[in-house]
Amino acid sequence: MLEDLEPRWAALLTWLAPGLLGALVLTVWGAGRGWILRLVTLITGVLVLWGCLLGGVGAYFSAWQETPGAPEEAFADGGPLVFVLFAGWLPSGVLLLGVRVLLTLARWVLPGRRGR
Repeated sequence: MLEDLEPRWAALLTWLAPGLLGALVLTVWGAGRGWILRLVTLITGVLVLWGCLLGGVGAYFSAWQETPGAPEEAFADGGPLVFVLFAGWLPSGVLLLGVRVLLTLARWVLPGRRGR
Protein backbone atom coordinates (compact mmCIF):
# COMPACT_ATOMS: atom_id res chain seq x y z
CA MET A 1 0.00 0.00 0.00
CA LEU A 2 2.76 2.46 0.85
CA GLU A 3 4.42 1.68 -2.48
CA ASP A 4 1.48 3.32 -4.31
CA LEU A 5 1.90 6.63 -2.49
CA GLU A 6 4.28 9.45 -3.25
CA PRO A 7 7.50 9.02 -1.26
CA ARG A 8 6.77 12.04 0.93
CA TRP A 9 3.35 10.72 1.98
CA ALA A 10 4.76 7.26 2.57
CA ALA A 11 7.44 8.79 4.81
CA LEU A 12 4.80 10.68 6.80
CA LEU A 13 2.60 7.60 7.23
CA THR A 14 5.58 5.48 8.23
CA TRP A 15 5.88 7.67 11.31
CA LEU A 16 2.27 8.62 11.87
CA ALA A 17 0.56 5.22 11.64
CA PRO A 18 2.49 3.51 14.47
CA GLY A 19 2.23 6.62 16.63
CA LEU A 20 -1.51 6.86 16.12
CA LEU A 21 -1.96 3.17 16.81
CA GLY A 22 0.16 3.33 19.98
CA ALA A 23 -1.62 6.44 21.25
CA LEU A 24 -5.05 4.90 20.62
CA VAL A 25 -4.06 1.66 22.34
CA LEU A 26 -2.84 3.61 25.38
CA THR A 27 -6.02 5.68 25.51
CA VAL A 28 -8.35 2.69 25.14
CA TRP A 29 -6.37 0.63 27.66
CA GLY A 30 -6.46 3.43 30.21
CA ALA A 31 -10.20 4.03 29.77
CA GLY A 32 -11.30 1.36 32.20
CA ARG A 33 -8.78 2.19 34.89
CA GLY A 34 -8.73 4.66 37.76
CA TRP A 35 -8.67 8.37 37.06
CA ILE A 36 -4.92 8.75 37.65
CA LEU A 37 -4.08 5.99 35.18
CA ARG A 38 -6.59 7.45 32.70
CA LEU A 39 -4.83 10.78 32.89
CA VAL A 40 -1.35 9.26 32.65
CA THR A 41 -2.27 7.15 29.61
CA LEU A 42 -3.94 10.12 27.93
CA ILE A 43 -0.90 12.35 28.45
CA THR A 44 1.47 9.58 27.37
CA GLY A 45 -0.63 8.99 24.25
CA VAL A 46 -0.54 12.69 23.40
CA LEU A 47 3.26 12.73 23.79
CA VAL A 48 3.65 9.60 21.63
CA LEU A 49 1.41 10.98 18.88
CA TRP A 50 3.04 14.41 19.06
CA GLY A 51 6.53 12.92 18.74
CA CYS A 52 5.52 10.74 15.81
CA LEU A 53 3.81 13.69 14.14
CA LEU A 54 7.01 15.69 14.51
CA GLY A 55 9.11 12.86 13.10
CA GLY A 56 6.62 12.34 10.28
CA VAL A 57 6.65 15.97 9.20
CA GLY A 58 10.47 15.93 9.20
CA ALA A 59 10.50 12.72 7.14
CA TYR A 60 7.88 14.19 4.78
CA PHE A 61 10.00 17.23 3.97
CA SER A 62 13.20 15.18 3.71
CA ALA A 63 11.56 12.82 1.22
CA TRP A 64 10.09 15.74 -0.70
CA GLN A 65 13.48 17.45 -0.95
CA GLU A 66 15.06 14.25 -2.28
CA THR A 67 12.62 13.96 -5.20
CA PRO A 68 14.00 15.02 -8.59
CA GLY A 69 12.86 18.50 -9.54
CA ALA A 70 11.59 19.35 -6.08
CA PRO A 71 9.82 22.73 -5.99
CA GLU A 72 10.95 25.64 -3.86
CA GLU A 73 8.24 24.88 -1.29
CA ALA A 74 10.12 21.70 -0.39
CA PHE A 75 13.04 23.82 0.80
CA ALA A 76 10.88 26.24 2.79
CA ASP A 77 11.95 27.82 6.02
CA GLY A 78 10.64 24.94 8.11
CA GLY A 79 7.45 26.65 9.21
CA PRO A 80 5.37 23.46 9.30
CA LEU A 81 8.04 21.69 11.35
CA VAL A 82 8.20 24.56 13.84
CA PHE A 83 4.39 24.64 14.03
CA VAL A 84 4.24 20.91 14.82
CA LEU A 85 7.02 21.33 17.38
CA PHE A 86 5.18 24.01 19.33
CA ALA A 87 1.51 23.23 18.60
CA GLY A 88 1.44 19.54 17.65
CA TRP A 89 0.15 18.60 21.08
CA LEU A 90 -3.14 20.35 20.30
CA PRO A 91 -4.46 18.09 17.50
CA SER A 92 -3.03 15.08 19.32
CA GLY A 93 -4.80 16.06 22.52
CA VAL A 94 -8.09 16.87 20.80
CA LEU A 95 -8.11 13.54 18.95
CA LEU A 96 -7.30 11.42 22.00
CA LEU A 97 -9.59 13.39 24.28
CA GLY A 98 -12.38 12.86 21.76
CA VAL A 99 -11.69 9.12 21.79
CA ARG A 100 -11.73 9.19 25.58
CA VAL A 101 -15.08 11.01 25.64
CA LEU A 102 -16.57 8.52 23.16
CA LEU A 103 -15.38 5.62 25.31
CA THR A 104 -16.92 7.19 28.40
CA LEU A 105 -20.22 7.75 26.59
CA ALA A 106 -20.18 4.17 25.32
CA ARG A 107 -19.73 2.88 28.85
CA TRP A 108 -22.80 4.83 29.95
CA VAL A 109 -24.95 3.79 26.98
CA LEU A 110 -24.11 0.09 26.73
CA PRO A 111 -26.38 -2.10 28.83
CA GLY A 112 -24.91 -3.65 31.94
CA ARG A 113 -22.09 -1.09 32.15
CA ARG A 114 -21.85 1.82 34.52
CA GLY A 115 -19.38 4.66 34.09
CA ARG A 116 -16.97 5.55 36.82
